Amino acid sequence: MIDKSIFNINYANKKILLRIDISCPIYDNKIIDEYRLHLNLPFIQLLLENGCSLIILSNNNDNSLELVSKKLQELLPQYPVNFINENSTEVVSEKCVNLNNEILVLENVEFNKDDLVIKEGVVKFWSSLCDYYVFDALNQADKKINSIYGMMKYYPDKCFYGQLISEEFNSIDKILTNSTRFNFIIGGTKLVNKVNIINKYSNKIHKLIVGGALSFEFLKANSYDIGRSYIDNRDTYDVMNVTRTSKNKIVLPKDFVCVRDLNDEETNTISIYEGLKENIGCDIGEETIRLFKESLVGVNNVVFFSALGMFELNKFAKGTVAMLDFLKELTRQGVNTYIMSPDLIMCAKANGFKKSDFTCFSDAGNNITNILQGTQLPGLLLI
Repeated sequence: MIDKSIFNINYANKKILLRIDISCPIYDNKIIDEYRLHLNLPFIQLLLENGCSLIILSNNNDNSLELVSKKLQELLPQYPVNFINENSTEVVSEKCVNLNNEILVLENVEFNKDDLVIKEGVVKFWSSLCDYYVFDALNQADKKINSIYGMMKYYPDKCFYGQLISEEFNSIDKILTNSTRFNFIIGGTKLVNKVNIINKYSNKIHKLIVGGALSFEFLKANSYDIGRSYIDNRDTYDVMNVTRTSKNKIVLPKDFVCVRDLNDEETNTISIYEGLKENIGCDIGEETIRLFKESLVGVNNVVFFSALGMFELNKFAKGTVAMLDFLKELTRQGVNTYIMSPDLIMCAKANGFKKSDFTCFSDAGNNITNILQGTQLPGLLLI
């Protein structure tokens, strides 16, 4: 457990400023995805059960948090949940004085321009509202703003990390300190934000399984006909570098689910050995799914970075879903499985997977990548 975890102190009955991410996309005045709210709910409930009063400070893109606070009240009917459409005025201070085992949701912090420039005066106000400040949004840790970095810079003694970050760091620590070898599954479209991790942990990688648009760059480098499939030519040097350092570890697709045009309803599965010709590869095929699964038999650790196809369209989601399902089964068998990107979380949610199906289920995306590379993030100043 990280040293500055809230669980390392007596937090019962304290007033806590909780900087989290309970952002929910809103359309036509309705919440259309409650994922982040439910993600934070167990920790919020735990704090309330221990007598805490909570002042919630969160981002929510371009939307007010008023609807989110109403939904939170529905989810926690036994505790009062109030909303105020401000976040750094005397009215807020007055509302916080008499909080008693309840929640006050402040307005979307992104509406406050004073959050953007690090100033002790802004931070001093937020600090005055609480006994402790708790940060629990790893996906926001790259932001050098007052409500995150400023609090830790000026008031480190009252700042702590919450349950989600503690859990994610325990999982990350297993990757950093585990002496056994790892199997990486990488997909998506860009290699640039993954290459440093691959190179840094090359001596710990047993198999490097490559799918998604990334695989076309590796296949093209090996003179295969990839048809009109998408590649990012900026990755050419990185592909050559990874191929040189990890040549005997790389597992590439054998076949792809293809279309001639992205608007086509009809799909064809084509072997890479035949060449894709005028087709566009949009998902890995059945032979590749079998190959990828066989490559993971008997392993202890699997890290899954990014989807293996254009999963947003159901007809191209099969490969990613099949591998998620296989990792779910491996988790049941005691294998450490790490799902590490927002696109995978989106695909997993859409297909009925739960956080508990895997060892680590994090949508912190590039922030996880940065941590594994050894980059210091503003929101992790105290770690």
